[in-house]
Amino acid sequence: MNNDLNISKTSQRTYSFPSDKEKHSLLGLILLIILNMFIGLLLYKIRILATLHALLLPLLAILALSFKKPFISISFLSYIVTSHVLWRMTKAHVFWEYSKYVSILLAILIILRYVRHIKNFILPGLFILLLSISIPLTINYYGSWEDIRRELAFNLSGPFLLSFSLMLFYNIKISKTQMRWVLLSTSMPTISIGAISLYSLLTNPIIYTATSNFTASGGFGPNQVSATMSLGALFFLILAINYYKTPSEKVLVYTLSLWLFIQSLLTFSRGGFFNFSLAVLSLLWFTIKDKKTRARVLGSVFVISIFILLLLPKLQYLTQGQFKERFTNLNPTGRDKIALAELKLFEKHPIFGVGPGVGIAERSEILGYYTNPHTEYTRLLAEHGIFGLIALIILFTMMYIPIKNVHSIDKKGENAAFVLWSIVEMAHSATRIAITGYLPGIAYLNMHREE
Repeated sequence: MNNDLNISKTSQRTYSFPSDKEKHSLLGLILLIILNMFIGLLLYKIRILATLHALLLPLLAILALSFKKPFISISFLSYIVTSHVLWRMTKAHVFWEYSKYVSILLAILIILRYVRHIKNFILPGLFILLLSISIPLTINYYGSWEDIRRELAFNLSGPFLLSFSLMLFYNIKISKTQMRWVLLSTSMPTISIGAISLYSLLTNPIIYTATSNFTASGGFGPNQVSATMSLGALFFLILAINYYKTPSEKVLVYTLSLWLFIQSLLTFSRGGFFNFSLAVLSLLWFTIKDKKTRARVLGSVFVISIFILLLLPKLQYLTQGQFKERFTNLNPTGRDKIALAELKLFEKHPIFGVGPGVGIAERSEILGYYTNPHTEYTRLLAEHGIFGLIALIILFTMMYIPIKNVHSIDKKGENAAFVLWSIVEMAHSATRIAITGYLPGIAYLNMHREE
C-alpha cells in the first residue's frame, strides 16, 4: 500500500500538467503572434493605416515615459526600430529615415528620463564626433539643403543611432523577464513582415531566377526584408533556448524561428542567410562550452537542422530548381567593386575623406555608375579618412565590450550573436536598416541584465 502511494507521489512530481499561469502565457503568446500577422496584412492593404501606425507608435512611446519602469519605453523603442522595414514595405507616408530619427530622439528622452548619471559615454560620444568632422565637406559639395540633409541622414543616422543606443543601454538595468519582453518587442514587426511576404508569395504568380525576388519580399527590397526576417529567426531561436521553459512555448517559438528563416531564404537574398548562420555559429561557440546549456542548445540545433534538411528538396522544387544555384553562388554582385572604389577614394583623400554622402558621386567616376554604399567599413574610410579609420577601431572596440565583460555563458552567447549579426549586415548592406545600429545596444542592455 505504501509503495503504491510513493509511486503515485513520484508520478505527480514527474508528470505535471501545465499550470494556469503557463496556459495563459502560451495563449498570450499565440494571440500576440496572430495580432502582429493581422497588423502586417492590414498595413499592407491600407496605406493610411500604415501611416497612422508609424505616427502613433512614437506618441505611445513618449507616453510610456510616465511609467517608473524603463523597459516599457525600451520595448516601444525596440518595436519602432524594427518597424523601419515594415513601414517601408507598407508605404507609410513618412520620410525615408523616419524610424532612425524617431529612435534617436526616443533614446535621448529615455536617457533624460531614467538615467541620472551617464557612465561610459566616451567611446560612443567620440564615435559621433569623429564622424561629424567631415560634414563641412558634404555641405560644400552639395550646396542644396535638401541634398545635404538627404545624404547626411542616409549615411550618418545609422551610426548615430548605434552610439545613442550604447549610451542608453549601458546605463540601464533590467530583469531577465523584462529582457524577454524587449526581445519580443523587437521581434514582433518581423512577424508582420513575414506575413506580408507569405501573402505576396501565395497571391501572386512567381518565377524564380538566380537573383533576389521582389514578389517573395512583399514587393520591397529583398535584401532588407531578408535581413529583418533573419533577425526575427535569430531572436526567436534565442528566446526558445534561454527564455521559455514549457515544451509548448518552446515548440511554438522554434516554429516561428524556422518559419522566418525559410521565409527569408525564399526572398533569394543571401544577406539574411549569412547574418543568421554566422550569428548562430557565434551563439553555439559559447553555449556549447557550458555543460548546463550544451545538451539543450545542441538538441535544439539538431532538431531544427533536421527540419531544414527535410525542407530543402521542397524549396528546390518550389523555386523551380533555382534555390541551390542561388545559395551556392558566391558572386558578390558588385559589392567588391564598390568596396575597392571606396579604398581608392581613401587613398586619394586620406585625412578627411570626401565627406559623408559624397562617396556616391565620387565612386561613380571610378565605377561608371551610381550606387549606394554597401560596406560600412570601407565607406567610413572613403568618406571620413583617417578619422573614419579611428572610428572603425572604436566601433569594433564597442562591439567587443558586451562579449568580453559578461561571465554568464548564455548572455555571452546571446551578445556574440547580436553583435555578429550586426557586423555581417554592415559588411554587405552598411547601416541601411535601423536595426543594424540598434542591435549592439541590445547586447549592452543584456550585459547589465539582472537574473
